[in-house]
Amino acid sequence: MENTKILDLDNLPLDILRQIPLSIRVAKSTYRLSELPKYIQLMVKNYVNKDEKNLEKNNVIGVKPEISSYGDFETITNKKDLIKEILRNYLSTYNYPFDVEFGCKLKTHMQMKDTVLRQNYVTNEVNKVVDVVSQELMLKISSKDINIEKTENASGQVFYYTNINLEIAGESESLVI
Repeated sequence: MENTKILDLDNLPLDILRQIPLSIRVAKSTYRLSELPKYIQLMVKNYVNKDEKNLEKNNVIGVKPEISSYGDFETITNKKDLIKEILRNYLSTYNYPFDVEFGCKLKTHMQMKDTVLRQNYVTNEVNKVVDVVSQELMLKISSKDINIEKTENASGQVFYYTNINLEIAGESESLVI
């Protein structure tokens, strides 16, 4: 930016205008930049030449606990990760102790003997949550495929893994619970 540049004080934001002495603001509304004191020139140059990337701030739209010795939280800054975290938390919660209406029956549905009925119940449970989250975040979210795998280790313990393939705003995402 050259010092011969014409500066209109009316176009400056209020926080910069307040830093300019009243005597300069009242005298006239347009100045050549070279007529102003050096600190004002620098302030105006910094405002005009500011980097747009510096204006973007990380918008924290959610947090999740981070397992560490500090017990801190990790921030979630995009909606895809937020959706996956909401689904993971909700589908992993069987009964919430303070609100009996909150929670899902995924654990009960997983242990059904009839695999077709189990698949229908799990699909309905996932679709119910996906619809609520989709409406809340105003994004198009749909579950494309839900796979349930049953594994058993040598000691007889049974584990169920659910792989949910989602479509979030036209992009495929996968969630394993």
